[in-house]
Amino acid sequence: MDVATLQRIRTGDTNRAIELVEINLDGDIVMLGSYLGDVSPSRRDPALVGVLQQARDYRTKHPRKANSPEEEILMTRAFDLVGEQKSH
Repeated sequence: MDVATLQRIRTGDTNRAIELVEINLDGDIVMLGSYLGDVSPSRRDPALVGVLQQARDYRTKHPRKANSPEEEILMTRAFDLVGEQKSH
């Protein structure tokens, strides 16, 4: 939650604040991937695919172990949509 993140930042606990943002990012990746996966590649909003690509690029530079194997699978599927979009 953003309040918890802000509290961590204000108290100087930046490592935990970063971790909370990373957790939120993982959730956003899963949700956006689920949404885009239900839309045919030709009808996907390029801006949303771009957001997913930015997240993929960030995760490539800053890898993080997912909270569960299921979450890891869902994030991989989400990132696969970026490559799928480029081929259409």
